[in-house]
Amino acid sequence: MITSPNKQFIENQRKKSNIFINGLSKEQLMSLCIEILKKNPEQRRQEDIQIIQAATKDIEFFQQVNIDQGELMLKECLKRMTIEMFEEVSMQII
Repeated sequence: MITSPNKQFIENQRKKSNIFINGLSKEQLMSLCIEILKKNPEQRRQEDIQIIQAATKDIEFFQQVNIDQGELMLKECLKRMTIEMFEEVSMQII
């Protein structure tokens, strides 16, 4: 089977991306994911979605979306994700 140069390029990029993601520690992956989630969803690249997917792969909700709705819906959900940071609040009950 002959593949076009574009398909080969895309496949090579995907392999490189997977190697990169698999080489990250959990802390590095989460830190990268947070930076991606700060971006406007329209500015996220396919590689960004793959990183978010790797960071959320063990979360039951996303597993169920993938099963029930398929990978395209999961990726659209991941693309639209946002993050909101809150300051830590300490409470003491007396």
